[in-house]
Amino acid sequence: MVDLEAKLQEADSKGARIKLIATDGVFSMDGDVAPLDQIVALARKYGAYTFVGFLGPSGRGTDEACGVQGQVDIINSTLGKALGGACGGYTTASHK
Repeated sequence: MVDLEAKLQEADSKGARIKLIATDGVFSMDGDVAPLDQIVALARKYGAYTFVGFLGPSGRGTDEACGVQGQVDIINSTLGKALGGACGGYTTASHK
C-alpha cells in the first residue's frame, strides 16, 4: 500500500484530473485476495476511482468479501474460468 499511496501522491503532484486504481479481486496464480479495504481507503483519500474484477458470501465479488460493497466504482469480469471458458466478459459501473 505504501507504493500505491506514493503513486497517488505523484499523480496529485502532477495535476492528474482522473486517477484510476485497477486491480484483480483474486490473483489466479496463488489465490491471493486484493486488500480492497485498504485500496478503497486510499482511493477515497486521494479522490481516485477503483476498478476490480467475483467472490464473497453471496458471490457478489471481492468488494463484498472485503466489506466495501457499493464503494467500488467499476467492476469487471472475464467470465472465462468460472463459466468453463466462455467467451466474453463484462464491465459495470454506476451511471454517475
